Amino acid sequence: MASIRDLLLQPGQGNSSTNQHDEASKKAGTTAETTHFVIEFILDLVCPYCYIQLKTLDNAVRMYMARHPEASFEVVCSPFMLHPLAGRSAHSKRDITHARVHNLEHLTNLGKTVGIDFSWRGLSGNTRDAHKLLRFALEAAPTTVRSTALTVSNRQDNGVRAPPPPAAIAPDPASSSAAPPQPGTASAPPVARGPALQMRLLNALFQAHHEREADVSDRGFLAETGAAVMAGSGASGEEIRAGVLESEAWARAVDDLVAEVGCGRSMPIRAVPTLIVNDRYVIGGSQSAEFLADELERIRAGRGAGAGAGAAWGSGASFHGGMVLKGVERARILFY
Repeated sequence: MASIRDLLLQPGQGNSSTNQHDEASKKAGTTAETTHFVIEFILDLVCPYCYIQLKTLDNAVRMYMARHPEASFEVVCSPFMLHPLAGRSAHSKRDITHARVHNLEHLTNLGKTVGIDFSWRGLSGNTRDAHKLLRFALEAAPTTVRSTALTVSNRQDNGVRAPPPPAAIAPDPASSSAAPPQPGTASAPPVARGPALQMRLLNALFQAHHEREADVSDRGFLAETGAAVMAGSGASGEEIRAGVLESEAWARAVDDLVAEVGCGRSMPIRAVPTLIVNDRYVIGGSQSAEFLADELERIRAGRGAGAGAGAAWGSGASFHGGMVLKGVERARILFY
């Protein structure tokens, strides 16, 4: 069954035909149906609700694609830091999660509904380095362009904003019984940085941290995971650690991107998870797959949340929860 990774556009599959259709509809005075969706997923790796949202988004995309097989999706991550002043490996994962969520049993049960087996053992800490690595899956050198500028479609439609990706992308190791190629070997295919690779890395980091007690603030773990997921990029774990995780340039870029998300937009983001669809429609909090699929239907018809004032926050059974920066009371009402 297809997943978000499988449904992402590959290099060479841009949305120019969709853009032409939209332009023709504007000239004719009609409303074009949206067939290409660029979803910006604003998240923090330590947030369990963000992991749940990734699973429900995956289910929502599959539900929507079953109804509209002509649709295409690109999902990219933007960084948010719930604990920007925390040290590495500074906290018990149980304690730091319980301080925000209070009811770990409820969260455990919620995870099981989407196939997540949460473990509260192990350590946690600052996620700046993890966000560096996720961004490295999109671009080889640090910049502060918005992540949606690095999608396949936007690279093709506005090439001045980002360099074109390589011609091929490494296959998903999960889709093959063969062992993934090792970095630096002659048999390793070239890896195109972009949404598909970033989503593969995000899945690996989320699962390791939330289900297998890995510490997402540990540079050794991040370097090893990055090298394994990005096999074929030519970057070894040592090179990822020295060139990305220990890089001040990458740190400044991530900090600037976090600041842009929180302060540099007409609607500042104060809590995660948050989804922004096609740079216009905002969906806050961890929502059910059914809610997300319904919102995609509304966006398809030009009636989604954010088309006018406001955003979709959900309520009742559709709303799972989220995490907010300490002291932001308005967002706390929406996300707890």
